[in-house]
Amino acid sequence: MSIRLTRCTGTSIHVRAYPEIGYVRLSVYDHLSEAEGKLALIRTLVIEHTVIRRGMRLLFLQHKSTPSHNPAPLETPRAQICSTVLIMKFANSLVLTNALFIASIPSSVWGSPAGLDGHSISSRASSPKAVDLRSASNFVALGTTGISTVPPSAITGSIGVSPSAATFVTGFSLVQDATNVFSASTQVVGKVFASSYAVPTPSTLLTATGDVSTAYLDAAGRPNPDFVNLGAGNIGGRVLVPGLYKWTTGVSVLSDVTLQGSDTDVWIFQIDGALEVAGAKQVTLVGGLARNVFWQVADGATIGPGAHFEGIILSKTLAVLQTGASMNGRILAQTAIVLQKATLTQPI
Repeated sequence: MSIRLTRCTGTSIHVRAYPEIGYVRLSVYDHLSEAEGKLALIRTLVIEHTVIRRGMRLLFLQHKSTPSHNPAPLETPRAQICSTVLIMKFANSLVLTNALFIASIPSSVWGSPAGLDGHSISSRASSPKAVDLRSASNFVALGTTGISTVPPSAITGSIGVSPSAATFVTGFSLVQDATNVFSASTQVVGKVFASSYAVPTPSTLLTATGDVSTAYLDAAGRPNPDFVNLGAGNIGGRVLVPGLYKWTTGVSVLSDVTLQGSDTDVWIFQIDGALEVAGAKQVTLVGGLARNVFWQVADGATIGPGAHFEGIILSKTLAVLQTGASMNGRILAQTAIVLQKATLTQPI
C-alpha cells in the first residue's frame, strides 16, 4: 500500500528563528507505519535552507502524525516532496508562501530572536465561494438615503440611490439626460441614477438595492470561519490569506495590510462592528482581484484621509471615503455614502 499526495494540507509547523533569510525547500514526506495492528499515516517535514540576505531563518520544526484506521497490510512506503516555500519579509510581516501554503507572522512576533520559538503557522485555508452581487454589480456605489461628495471626487462606474430622490445626490452638479432616466456629472465616469427618475430606473434600483441586502445576508451568514477575532480586531501589519474571517467586534487598520493570493481566490470578512482604516494606511492586493474581496460590515465603514482600500464594502449602515482616500472596489451601503475629494474605481 502507498500514499501519493497531490496537495499538502492540514500541516502545522513550529518554528524557531534567527536573523537571516533565504529560499527554503519544505519537503513533506508521508509514509505508513504499522503499530498494534493498525496503520498510521506519518507526515514528516524537513527543511533545507539557503541564505540570500539578512532577515529571518527557520531552524526547527516538528512533524505531525495523522492516524489512520485502515487495517490493510503494510507494503513498501513511498514519499513525495510536494512543497517549496519562499520566505520573505513583506511590509511588516514575515511571509511563507507558495501555491498551497501561505502564512504570515507579524513583526511583533519576529522582532526578537526568541519571539518565534514555538509559534504555530497553519496551512492555507480553502478559498470560499464568491458572494453573488447580482444586479448590484452594475454600480460602483449604491445607497438608500443619499450619496454626497465634497468635490472634486473621481468616480469610475455608475452610482445610484433608492428609495431616495435625486435631491439626495448632492455635490455632483447633476445634468439631467433628455430621457430623464439618468443624469451625468463631471465627477462620474458613468451614469447617476435615482428613484425619482423616469422608468425603468425606479424598478431597476429597487431590484439592485434588494440584491445588496441579499448579498449582505449571504456574506454575514457564511458558516465555519477559518479565522475568528484575528488580532482582536487590529489587523494592521498582517498579510491575510484567502478565506473566511469573522470578528465579533469592529476591525481597525492602523498600519498597512496585504491580501495575498491568486486571481481566483476569495476573501470574505464578517465584521460585527465598524470597519476603520486609519489615514494614509494601505489595504493592498498581491495576486488577487478586488472583485473577489468582500467586507461585510454591520456598523459602518470609514476609510481615512489619504488611505487606500481594496474590495467590496457591504455596509449595513454608512460608508465614508474621507479626504484624498482611494478605493478599488464597490460601496454597497444600506444607508448613505459620503465621498470627500475621494477616488472610487469599479473593479475589473
